[in-house]
Amino acid sequence: MQDLRIEVDIYCDWQTEPQAYRLYIDNDLFTERTYIWRNPHQWVREILVAELMPGEHIISVKPAKISNYNMFKLANFAINSKLHPLALLDNNLKFKDSGKFKI
Repeated sequence: MQDLRIEVDIYCDWQTEPQAYRLYIDNDLFTERTYIWRNPHQWVREILVAELMPGEHIISVKPAKISNYNMFKLANFAINSKLHPLALLDNNLKFKDSGKFKI
């Protein structure tokens, strides 16, 4: 197991009210927040500390509740302060809400 500092930017494009999201690594919930910033087109930097086994893992952001308009996107993924390639998992290539990474 390795102690890792994982950083990722989360973008939420919301229309009427701020949306809540959950951030997961594999199937483990790491945080749940309401995206409260006034500008609905703003990035938020999440910093997670995780102890992970070497191998492939998935990071994902999901809405905390279903609504008609929830759009989340991940970007600028880093491990231990170094940018890390993130194989984004999304079929429509518009908004990527999850990705694979290997340590």
